[in-house]
Amino acid sequence: MRIAAELTALWLVYGLACWFVGRVAGFALGSLGLRFATRPTPESHALAAFAGTGLLCTLFGAASYLGLSGRPAAVAAAAGCAALAGVAFYRGARGLVRVSKIQDLLLLGLAVGCGGGLSLTPSYVGGGPALVGDENAYIDVADYLQDHAFGDAVVLDPAHPNTARSQLFQKVGHRMAPTFFHALVTAAHPHRTALDTYPPVVAWGYTLNVLGIFLAARWAAGASRAAAAGGALVAAVVFSPLYTAVLIGFMHQLYGTGWMLVTLAVAARSVASPPHLRAGAPVVGSSAALWLVSYSEMAPVIVAVLGGWVVAFAVRYRSIGRWRGLANAVVVGGMFFLMFGGHELTRLPRRLPYVHQVLGWHVELTSTQFFGLAIGGAELGTAGTIEFSRPATVAFGLLFAAGGWVLVRNGRVVALTALAAFAALTLYFKLYSLDPWTGRVGHTWHLYKIACWVYPLVAAVEAAGLGYLLGGARRSRLAAVAVAVLAAAWAGPYHLKSAEWSAKCAAYYCKTEAPLRDARRLRRVLADEPGKQIYLMNDEPGTWRRNIGSILFNGRTFANDWRRSVGMFSLDANFYEPRPLPAAGEMLVVTQFPPADVPVRRLPCGYAVVPADRPFLCSQMNNPQGIDVGPDGSPMAHLSLKPATIAAWAPADGTYIFSGHIYPGPALEAGLPPRVVITIDDRDTVATAKEDYSFSAPVVLKCGENIIAFRSAFPPRAGWPVGSDPREMIVRFLHPQLRSQ
Repeated sequence: MRIAAELTALWLVYGLACWFVGRVAGFALGSLGLRFATRPTPESHALAAFAGTGLLCTLFGAASYLGLSGRPAAVAAAAGCAALAGVAFYRGARGLVRVSKIQDLLLLGLAVGCGGGLSLTPSYVGGGPALVGDENAYIDVADYLQDHAFGDAVVLDPAHPNTARSQLFQKVGHRMAPTFFHALVTAAHPHRTALDTYPPVVAWGYTLNVLGIFLAARWAAGASRAAAAGGALVAAVVFSPLYTAVLIGFMHQLYGTGWMLVTLAVAARSVASPPHLRAGAPVVGSSAALWLVSYSEMAPVIVAVLGGWVVAFAVRYRSIGRWRGLANAVVVGGMFFLMFGGHELTRLPRRLPYVHQVLGWHVELTSTQFFGLAIGGAELGTAGTIEFSRPATVAFGLLFAAGGWVLVRNGRVVALTALAAFAALTLYFKLYSLDPWTGRVGHTWHLYKIACWVYPLVAAVEAAGLGYLLGGARRSRLAAVAVAVLAAAWAGPYHLKSAEWSAKCAAYYCKTEAPLRDARRLRRVLADEPGKQIYLMNDEPGTWRRNIGSILFNGRTFANDWRRSVGMFSLDANFYEPRPLPAAGEMLVVTQFPPADVPVRRLPCGYAVVPADRPFLCSQMNNPQGIDVGPDGSPMAHLSLKPATIAAWAPADGTYIFSGHIYPGPALEAGLPPRVVITIDDRDTVATAKEDYSFSAPVVLKCGENIIAFRSAFPPRAGWPVGSDPREMIVRFLHPQLRSQ
C-alpha cells in the first residue's frame, strides 16, 4: 500500500506541477498565444497541463544539450519556471485557480482520475512495472542523464551499461522529450531512481491523452463540453491501445499521441477567426514541435496536420487581407516550430533509417480486428492474442460514424486531414509494404502501430458522435457516464488480467512481489560496499533477466559482459564482449539462482553473493523444452538434440569436473545408454551414464563465467513423438554439479 500511495501521490504532484507551470506561463506569455491557457474554462485548464509539460521538457532538454547533468539541469528548469511565475504575478495573475463550467470540469476530473488510476494499476498489482518492454531503455537513459549531459558525446562503457542505450539514442537521433521529462522528475527526487519515477511519468502520459481527447473533441471535432468530457471518460476506462502502451512501455508513444491531440485541437480552434489565428499560431507551432520531439515517427502526420491547418483557414477566409494574415500566422508558427523543434529536425535523418529496420513483431490480425483496435473495440492482449469484442466494435463504430458525419457537415478540415493521413498510411502498409516476418504484402507491425496512433483521435471523434446522437448537455453527461460504466464492465477483466500479467513478469524477474520496494532495499544493503564491482551472472541467457539486473543494481559498476542479454542494445559489438576481471576481493559475484552446495549471502530481489574463489553452478538450467520436476523434487531437464545450458563460475583457468545424473527418457532407442554431449566454447566432450546413472566429465573452463551446454548424443527413436507432447524426451538430466579436479 505504501508504494501504491507514493506512486499515486507522485502522479498527482507531477500533474499539478505541470498544470501550475502552464497556468503561470499563460499569464506571463499571454501575448504569445498562451492566453488560451489562462481562462477559467475546463479547456484552458487542460491546455495548461500541456503547456507546463512542454515547457518543463524544453527547459530541461535545453539545459542538458548545453552541458548540464540531472540536478543542475533541473535547477535551471526550476529557475526558468520561477522567472515566469515572477512575471505572471507581476502582471497580475488573477484567476490562476478560477474555474467555470463546474459540472463539465467535474466530469473531466473523473476521467482524469479513472485514467490515472488505471494506468497505475499494473504497478499497484505488481509493486512496479513489468520491465519487459521499451521502459527499460527509457529508464536507462533517464538514469544516465542524472550524471551526464545529453549534449556531450556518450562514451560507451560496458561497466556502466546505461551508456549503451544513451549512445544509441544519440547516434540514431532518438526522440527525447518524454525522457527529458522523466529525467527531470527523477532529478527532483534525490533518493529515487528512474525506475521509481517511471510509473507516475507514464501515468501522466496517459493522463495527457485523456485531456487531449477532451480538447480535440471540443475544438477539433466540435463536440459540446459535456460530450467531450464524457468521451474522455469512456476512453479513459476502455481497454485500448492507450492502456497497452502503459503495459509494454510505449511511454514515448503516449506523449506523442497526447501532443498530436493538443496540436489538432489548437490548430482547429485557431481557424475560428483572424484574431484566433494570430493568437494560436505560436501555440500551433510549438505544440507541433513538441509532437515531433516526443514521437518523430509521426512526422508524416505532423506535416499533414499543419497543411490541413493552412488549408482550413484558406478555405474559410478567401479575401486578400485574410491571406496576408494567414501568411503571417504561417511565418510565426514556423518560427516557433523551429525554436522548439529545429534541433530535432537535424536529428530526423538519422532516425528514419533506424525506424525502417525490422522492429516489433508479426501481429496476426484480420482487417476487422485492426479496425477494432483503432476504434476501441479491441486490443492486443499481453500474450500477443487479440481481445476482440464484436458488440463493442459495432457500438464504437456507430459513434465514430456519427462523429465523422459531424466533421464533414461542419467542415472540420484539420481533423479530417489527420484522419486522411492515417488512412493513407494504412493503405500503404496494407497494400504495398511487405511484412518482414512472413514475406506477404501487409506490414502488420506498422498497421498495429498506426491503429495505436489513431485511436486517441478516433476517441475524440466518437465523443462528437455521442453528443450528436444524444444532444443536450444533461443527457450527454448521463449517457457518457452510462457508456463509461458499460465500457468499464467490459474492459475490467482485461485490465485486471493484463495487470496480473505485468505483476507475474515483475515477480519472475525480480524475485519479489514488491520490485520497487526491494530494489530500494538492494541499493541500501550494498551502500556500504561502494567500491566493489558487480558481476551479474547470466542465469538465464536470451531473456530480460540480466538487463533488469542492471537496472536493479542502479549506479553500480559492472564487471560482467552483456552477451545473450535481451534488450541490451549497442551499436558497438565490443560492448558485449568479456573484459579482464578484477580481483576476487574487488567484486561481488551475484546470481538469482545460487548453488545449494555453496554458502552465500542473501540480498533483496532474490539475489545472492556467491564466493568468487570456488567453482559453482547456478541452480537454473535453461532448456528449450522446459524444466520439469524430478522424482526427488529437484529440477529435471528432458534433453533433446537442442542443447540446454547452465551458467558456471570458475575461479581460475583450468580443468574442472562436471557431473550429474542422466536417465533414459521415453524417446531413447531401446538398448542405448543415456549419453550426453557437453559443449563449452565449441569444444565437445561426450559422457555416458554409469550403472548408477551418474556421469562425470572433465571440462576446461576459463576464469570467470562460462556457459556449459549439454544435449543428447542420440536422436529420438523411430516413431517419436507419441501422443500430443511434441518434446524429444531422450535423456532426463538431474543434479548438475561442478568441482575442482
